[in-house]
Amino acid sequence: DLLSEADWKVVSTGVSAGTGKFAARWEATGSSYTVDTALTAETFAGELSESSIWIDFCSVPQLADIDFGLGERSEREACDLREQQARGIQSIPYYVHRANYFWILAPTAVHSETGELRDFSTWRSRGWCRLEEWANLLSTSHKMPLVVTDRERVNTVGTMDFLIAHASHPETAAIHGEF
Repeated sequence: DLLSEADWKVVSTGVSAGTGKFAARWEATGSSYTVDTALTAETFAGELSESSIWIDFCSVPQLADIDFGLGERSEREACDLREQQARGIQSIPYYVHRANYFWILAPTAVHSETGELRDFSTWRSRGWCRLEEWANLLSTSHKMPLVVTDRERVNTVGTMDFLIAHASHPETAAIHGEF
């Protein structure tokens, strides 16, 4: 099947079924879909408290977390952190597969060290971020990414949107990203 049931609902009705517990609560009613339990702030909080969430930056150890001004101790910590980071990177497909949600946090901001503008487009230009998106797409339990930027509304990226955007653009492959 080219589309999961949740993606088919998005493509055919414009409604996202989600991938957490609420995905199983969708019922077909004629040509539209409804949720049998209202999604309130309280029910969503309950859902999140029992879920695993993939969030790019905090899901893999970052070398930026080391204070390199501490001499030999910081070198040991950096070596340990590099090993942890390598294991984390090798585990990205597993972590993404096991998560209930896939969130992309990419507000518009100025990088504190380089002064460069960062946003969702620069997030998508990074190799590891591209790998995470593909790992999610290729997972047998892929989730519709929730994209949080500085806009008033949260966006999603459906499977078809992702595939159409990347199908004829090999330059957007993970290997061609910035590492």
